[in-house]
Amino acid sequence: MSVYEYNSISKIRGLDFLSTPRIDKPKPTNVDRNTGRFYRYFMSKVNDPYMVREVNKRTYDDFDKNTFWTKVRLNWVITGTEDEVSRLNKIQIMMGDEKIAGLSSIITNLLEYRVGGGFRHVDSVIASYEYVPNINDASF
Repeated sequence: MSVYEYNSISKIRGLDFLSTPRIDKPKPTNVDRNTGRFYRYFMSKVNDPYMVREVNKRTYDDFDKNTFWTKVRLNWVITGTEDEVSRLNKIQIMMGDEKIAGLSSIITNLLEYRVGGGFRHVDSVIASYEYVPNINDASF
């Protein structure tokens, strides 16, 4: 079987191992700044856990059925005191690190995107971590 034939069959089954998500760091919108948070999307290759990429929502959604990537969405806090923002973002990273090992070494600035001001919706930020398992994940 040729490489072309194999790739064609793999894509039909949703097993496109050649696709690699493009790195794309998000930028919070004015709406995000008003709500005090926004989603950050990360993906890691299943057979290479050190290949962690931050991607945009569209890329994250496009890889929905790709079993070669593990996905994590973090609810990133951008308003509040430095202590509040650091504490809540650290919680998000720790939860994400459970599914994508090494995420904590990629995200080192807990205050990234912070814009100062009071904080709202503390409980919803902590509760909104989302892990999206790949099809091979036994806990799925």
